[in-house]
Amino acid sequence: MEGPLRALMPVCLISSWLLFYWMYNQAVIGPLYLYLLLLSQLICLITFVNFVHVFTFGYAGATLSLNAILLLYYQPPLMASLISIMLMLYGARLMIFQYRRYNNPSYAQTRAAIKDASQAMPFFVKIILWVFTSWNYLFYSLASYFVVSRYPAEGLLELPMALAFGVILMIVDLVMETLADAQKQAFKATSRSFCNIGLYTSCRHPNYLGEIIFVVGVFVAGLDFYQAWYEYLAAAISPFYLFALMVDSARRGDIKKDQQYSSDPAYQEYKKTVPSLWPKFSR
Repeated sequence: MEGPLRALMPVCLISSWLLFYWMYNQAVIGPLYLYLLLLSQLICLITFVNFVHVFTFGYAGATLSLNAILLLYYQPPLMASLISIMLMLYGARLMIFQYRRYNNPSYAQTRAAIKDASQAMPFFVKIILWVFTSWNYLFYSLASYFVVSRYPAEGLLELPMALAFGVILMIVDLVMETLADAQKQAFKATSRSFCNIGLYTSCRHPNYLGEIIFVVGVFVAGLDFYQAWYEYLAAAISPFYLFALMVDSARRGDIKKDQQYSSDPAYQEYKKTVPSLWPKFSR
């Protein structure tokens, strides 16, 4: 994490602390969120095993478990459960994908590099990452919390438009990321070059684009249930940071590919014709 993204971390973290304190004192959130915070912190202890894992296994585990607890605690109608169910499916998919990739023999070199990088990271930096990610993942559950805790127990005659649209965006991402992963793995099984098939003909980073679509969907899904300006802000903090992270990840991915394929004319042509993150729908 470099530049503006690194500077964004303390801004998001301090904002989270202030909003949590305010919402707790206003009884917007209750003791349940103290337990969810503790659970998020326990999950994110994986930072001290390998700091990279907190962005993969930690992210997946917190997203899955926090939303599962919200569903069990509030037991909302099915329509209200959709946002939590989608977040749980996302966490489960990510967990399975990361586990398979991490244990794949072809990932051995990267796995070794990740281990070395983690061992070289100063302990105090890991503490900062642990604190930040545990709070960030906690706040990622807020949109789901506002929906399941405020949805009328007797249900609604119609599914709120924002909730429906947000869930659709989340479904689009799950399909998109699953397809992109499958296409890239199939391509890499037979080639050591850059992937330029399927979704990778629309943009060079369809997974990052899908993640952006998902986090926007999470925030949008709760729009009909936020009741005060600070609730909008609290629900937006984590999706906003993840949005910025994906944009930065695409930028850094492009730099890495430029170095890796600097002398490859095919990649240079691919880079000219295929956008990095935002697809062009017209020629």
